[in-house]
Amino acid sequence: MRGTTEEKVLIAAAAQFAKAKSVPLTKMSWALAAVMNMPENNVLHRLREASESIQADQSLEGLRKQLKDEAESDVLVSEDLEKKLGEIVMVEVLSVRTYGAICKVDGTTRTLLMHLSEVADAFIDDIGDYVAVGDRFPALLIVNAKGQLGLSVRRIGSLKKKTDVEKQYADFYAEKQNL
Repeated sequence: MRGTTEEKVLIAAAAQFAKAKSVPLTKMSWALAAVMNMPENNVLHRLREASESIQADQSLEGLRKQLKDEAESDVLVSEDLEKKLGEIVMVEVLSVRTYGAICKVDGTTRTLLMHLSEVADAFIDDIGDYVAVGDRFPALLIVNAKGQLGLSVRRIGSLKKKTDVEKQYADFYAEKQNL
């Protein structure tokens, strides 16, 4: 989880509250976005990350300790990934956006963007034709134009366009994951 320690504790506490009281994370993100002066989608993303790693009955002290441990491990993981720049890693697609795919790098807690332009050599009208949530494939660790760590499949061989049957299955799988 990114941000200051205060932001992390607030996000984690909100995620814990939402889990304990069965409050939708979207409602929590609406409230927190105003308090934290952040875009709602950023807050929602952080809440989802936090809700995966905490228990509803966890004490506040246990929560702080967990956040401290995660911060230490994130530093190690970031350094490890930057050392692997130019290497091929296995990734799993967590979400598909119009501008690219958010992928989790295997063996780490990091998520990286694979920009639309790094998927295939061909013009891509809809990235959903190439990737879907849950897809796993090898990707190259790169530094993008903004100087950030990113992923590329195009540089090691393009992904193939999915058939209509594969797309229907991917859509069905994504719906099941959201239930």
